[in-house]
Amino acid sequence: MKRTKTRGLILASSLFLALFSCTKDLRTSQSTSASTQTLPTANGMVQTPYGMVPATHVHQVDNHTIAKLNGGRLQLIDMNNGKLLADLGTPSAQDLAAKDPYAYARKLAQTAGSALQSEAAPATTVTPPAVKTTLGTNPVFGTTGATGTDLASYYTSASLSGIQSLSTNWLVPNFPLDTINPVTIFYWNALDGGALQPVLQYDQGYGNAYTLANWYFTDGNYFHGTFIPVTPGTSLTGVITFVSNPNDTTWNYKESFTGYPTGDVNIVRTTEATDPALCLEAYTQNLAQWPNQPYMAFTNIDVTMRSGTPPATLTWTAGGGSVPVTPSGLNTVIVNNSTTNGEVDMYFGDGTGLTPDSSFQIVSADNGTSVLDITGGATSAGTKVELYTDNSPVSPNQVWKAVALPGGYYKFVAGNNSNMVLDVTGAASTNGTQVEIWNDIGSTAQQWKVVPVGGGYNTLSPVCAPSSYLDVYNGGTANGTKIEIWTAKTGNRQKFKFVQQ
Repeated sequence: MKRTKTRGLILASSLFLALFSCTKDLRTSQSTSASTQTLPTANGMVQTPYGMVPATHVHQVDNHTIAKLNGGRLQLIDMNNGKLLADLGTPSAQDLAAKDPYAYARKLAQTAGSALQSEAAPATTVTPPAVKTTLGTNPVFGTTGATGTDLASYYTSASLSGIQSLSTNWLVPNFPLDTINPVTIFYWNALDGGALQPVLQYDQGYGNAYTLANWYFTDGNYFHGTFIPVTPGTSLTGVITFVSNPNDTTWNYKESFTGYPTGDVNIVRTTEATDPALCLEAYTQNLAQWPNQPYMAFTNIDVTMRSGTPPATLTWTAGGGSVPVTPSGLNTVIVNNSTTNGEVDMYFGDGTGLTPDSSFQIVSADNGTSVLDITGGATSAGTKVELYTDNSPVSPNQVWKAVALPGGYYKFVAGNNSNMVLDVTGAASTNGTQVEIWNDIGSTAQQWKVVPVGGGYNTLSPVCAPSSYLDVYNGGTANGTKIEIWTAKTGNRQKFKFVQQ
């Protein structure tokens, strides 16, 4: 069947990305004595870990600058010599009364009349679930996945005061499969429900990149330290430390990433910072735009106290906005609630780039463009699956819906007939067996194990032939090339990428 050989690639961006542009920060009150930072703004709004905030309320500080009230005015002061660096004006009564940074960000956005309000305030919008489920075997990763208590959220906090320090380790995760349409994601540990937070952030308007920055909220304003680029696999330790309480109305803290002193920030606030928290804050539920790995672990969670020893454990409680259904069915898993060596894992997906119940083209690594195609666009059982140039516009016979099955397997439903699925002819295991579409009967010939092999590509192995893989005959790229199963081969003939439609 003749196909059109060119195709317009349509890539959907999130609302935030579509509206962002990397423009000059709109802050004007800070003098040149204090370093400035270019942040993406749109309509006078800045994306922060607290949501969309008017740029007039977002300020950069460096590692020797503090923000403090002086004679009723909020000022930036050089800690080394006491010099006034910038006068940010007199905070309003509303600013001074604000205690919840997320709720206040929403209020400021509403006051500004912005259409770019935060999608969700992690700490405040959802009642924690009444029932927690204790996991046994992880349904996707078998016995190798973490076990513990899963919370149906990506924000969790614990009630505790008298804290001297909170430190947490994590590794910068992999880039997403979709690096064309980067969407902002923040990762952080925190005190005071998130008012003080060392943050790892992906994109935030800077493209396919990770940066770290320390953020905090005080006196109705949002402050961040210097942005520092980091790469996937980098080990990070975010630390929040109590410094002093010189009088009953002033509490001093320091935030840092160990080994990155230029990013440190120093905080003066009017109340104690309590309640540890952890969060994965994503502005998309498309798992292809999340890191291409199963999960990220917050490890070595360690709490010290200003007096005495900490409790043996922390009682983590879920909160936050709506969450996607990951292939594993997991979101936040409390692996170890110890205050000296705790671990909380945040789950992304299974590293395949598949989002359950979403539709994809299955692209061959042999040329990176040809796709699995149902011959002639036919819909009857037994129609062969072949390799073919992708159609423009994309035709249903080149689209497959991924449906998650128990045990971490998938079935792939034909886009041109929802009663048909990707099938190994006769449930055979012989090299060269044709792959076809067949009635969805739940057989082992229709269940596929998908394993990521790097570069966004995966192997697909049928349950009926667990030692064999979906294979492009002889590594060909010509239209009509047979799709079969074969035992392990080198090269690209058994590697496939999922491109969401």
